[in-house]
Amino acid sequence: MANNTKDKGSIITTISLGELLPKVIGKKAEMNRLAQICAVYLKDTDTYELSYSFESLKYVFETYRLVIRSDMEVPSITPIYRCAFFYENEIAELFGVNIKRISEDYHDNFYRINEKTPFKS
Repeated sequence: MANNTKDKGSIITTISLGELLPKVIGKKAEMNRLAQICAVYLKDTDTYELSYSFESLKYVFETYRLVIRSDMEVPSITPIYRCAFFYENEIAELFGVNIKRISEDYHDNFYRINEKTPFKS
């Protein structure tokens, strides 16, 4: 499902759910750092766009973009990148993405918010 976009040292590749963990393991093996995980809810299609961004030792910024239906489960990448628990708790709580097996799961108590999944509206 590779759909690549390249712009000034930045690469975005659209991947399938089944490709997520192998791609992330590959980035870890190459000693890339996890730069960020970002989420967007696309209301018209009831889907999420999750972007996993990595930076190489040569300062190449690469993003894996995953588009999933809102009822799908996403595996946590915390066994590979422990620091991902910050991003994954945020995405789960604010957007309602169903992320399974986060190493340090705050169970919707990461933020003090009055509304459940406020960014999924």
